Amino acid sequence: MAIKYQNTELFNFIGFPLTNIQWSWGSSVGNDVVLRCWQHQTIKVNNKKYIEVLKVDENYKSAGLPERQRHLDEIKNGAAAYIVIITCDDITAKKWRIKDTVQAVFKTGGVIKNNNIEYMELLDRIELRDFKKGMR
Repeated sequence: MAIKYQNTELFNFIGFPLTNIQWSWGSSVGNDVVLRCWQHQTIKVNNKKYIEVLKVDENYKSAGLPERQRHLDEIKNGAAAYIVIITCDDITAKKWRIKDTVQAVFKTGGVIKNNNIEYMELLDRIELRDFKKGMR
């Protein structure tokens, strides 16, 4: 039976430890960035699947927001971007909690903006063992 990694364990296994297990939205190592994003924040545009990576809201406060903005700047400056998808236990709750983590990493494509939300295209699914070995 395969090992099932929880969110923080998964980031550690693939070699991208989170700065803080409570508020980090991702991790960067070298010229690669791995973002964690909510599964329920996906959309389809022209038969392509996108996932929300940033919602600009001046009233939103989060300890992880500066880190997410730094990661997105790294991506805009040429870093490769990958996504780890997490699921929420109750999307109607005021504060979301991680229920589960998809046991894969996803390569990303283009970025689109819709109003004040930035999305990245989800491309190829990469198995954890392959991602860890550098087979990206």
